Amino acid sequence: LWLVLARAWWKHRLAWTKVKRITTALGLLMLAGVPWMLFIATSPATYPPIDRTTGGPTGASLLGSTLSVVALLLILPASLGLKRAKSPRRWLWWVFVAEFVTFIALEAKGGSHFTLLQIIGLGLLLPWLWWIPSEWKRFDWPERSIFWKRSMLVWWGVLVIAGWLEFLPGVLDRMKFTNGLVAHAHLAMAGFTSSFGLLLLTLLGGEKTSLSLSRGGWLWNSAVGLHVLVLMICGWLEGGSNSWIDGHTLWRETAFFIRLLCGLVMLGVAAFWWRGSFSNSDDS
Repeated sequence: LWLVLARAWWKHRLAWTKVKRITTALGLLMLAGVPWMLFIATSPATYPPIDRTTGGPTGASLLGSTLSVVALLLILPASLGLKRAKSPRRWLWWVFVAEFVTFIALEAKGGSHFTLLQIIGLGLLLPWLWWIPSEWKRFDWPERSIFWKRSMLVWWGVLVIAGWLEFLPGVLDRMKFTNGLVAHAHLAMAGFTSSFGLLLLTLLGGEKTSLSLSRGGWLWNSAVGLHVLVLMICGWLEGGSNSWIDGHTLWRETAFFIRLLCGLVMLGVAAFWWRGSFSNSDDS
């Protein structure tokens, strides 16, 4: 994703003003630090984001990590140079700052998914399901980007709602360390992140690229959705009783076979897009 943005910056830098060229370059430099931040976050020394008493995440850690995505979504249209159809709502940034301060306070206080403040804190993300799309409507989006923009917003909504519900007491206790956690990871990556990347490609690429990426979009999203659903069901059954793993061979193997088919569909669609990228390499 960083290479896509860097390539777009290099291609358009001479057409931009000096201020825009510098600010976007600074943004790229900040994004280049993400791998190092991930390395630090996955270090055993950074274990506190996981509540030691339950083995599950804290609401504060989930709130903080997701707020970074909120900030990215807020600046995306303007950073891509889309024209504004309406004036910006600057109060959203004040809300963002308030929620970030809340994250710091909740992280310092600590708690688990049994703590009401942690549950409420994570729930602060829910209003963004309305605020982000309504803010994006204030920009003029190219027609070619509509499909993946809507796709990304749908996955974003499902991800936030599912994440909050899965954090609730009783639900997290049953779903953690199961295929349910894997389902949430696929929801975040194959669903939201893939749609986000494809949205960028349609915006930064030309008409040929956008047309190529629009083919197979429904097939990709359907396969991802079914894949996540099957994993979620498997995780719920798995968390309810170990007997679902030890026995129930037919049901378990059928579910895993459906996962395999969904994966093959996604692989096929991705291969189709990858192949099309070569013929569209000169698209502008």
